[in-house]
Amino acid sequence: MDLETAGGNDLNVLIVDDQASARTMLRHVVEGIGPVVKVSDFGNPIDALRWSENNTTDLLLLDYRMPEMDGLEFARRFRRPISRRDVPIVLISVV
Repeated sequence: MDLETAGGNDLNVLIVDDQASARTMLRHVVEGIGPVVKVSDFGNPIDALRWSENNTTDLLLLDYRMPEMDGLEFARRFRRPISRRDVPIVLISVV
């Protein structure tokens, strides 16, 4: 994985998924990339949006189906600020 980071040397990954088990699994996979990865995860998309207002995200791993807000709506709101329009988003769905 060769991602350019916005916040310096660390890769800041944001995980948003309403299922705790999915967040745990994704965190484990992402942290396996190496020690320069910082992971923040949220089960509530509203909380994640609030957090993202004051924190840097280099990669967003996002659940498609969440009760409070679906992944497409979250992505639309997340990308409103110009500074976040180039952040890669991986949309995840488990059927």
